[in-house]
Parts: sequence; C-alpha cells; structure tokens
Amino acid sequence: MKPGLPEDLSSLVARLGERRSRHRQRGVLLRVLFAAAGTGVLFAGIVMLVLPGPGLLVAGVGLAMLALEFAWADQLLSRVAARLQAVRLRASRSRGS
Repeated sequence: MKPGLPEDLSSLVARLGERRSRHRQRGVLLRVLFAAAGTGVLFAGIVMLVLPGPGLLVAGVGLAMLALEFAWADQLLSRVAARLQAVRLRASRSRGS
C-alpha cells in the first residue's frame, strides 16, 4: 500500500499496479497510442469542466490511462484518490451529525 492512502483504496492501487506490469509487456507502438489516447481523454475531461458533460469522471479515466505509462500521472492519481476519499469521509460525517 502506498503511504497516505486509506485502506479501501489499496485494492484499487494494487489492481493498477498489476495492469501496469501487463501494460509494460506490450509493444512500443501500442503503448504510444495508448498514451496518446489517455492524453486525449484527459483533455476532453478538462474541456468538459466548462462544457456540458461528466468532466471530472472523464478526466479521471484519462489520468488512470496515463498512470499506466507515466510515474507522474500515477502519483497525481494517488493524491487525487486520497483527497476524494477524505472528502467522502467528511461528507459522511457531516450527514451523520
């Protein structure tokens, strides 16, 4: 488990690590195309933040695609997931009060 991640995110991070190891065994052309597709999905999600559409969801999918190839995207995805979990916990506590 990565430091700073809540317990229920550890399985998600473990699955992403398994997919990353399988992804690294693929050919270079496929990996480049996959990274280009991930970049396109991420930018589409960013555009959808100001236009109609599920911007955060699409940007998260694009970031997850890029996390298979790039360490910076993996670190950013881990930080975003940890923050989302913290927000979720805070919201559930405020509803319970």
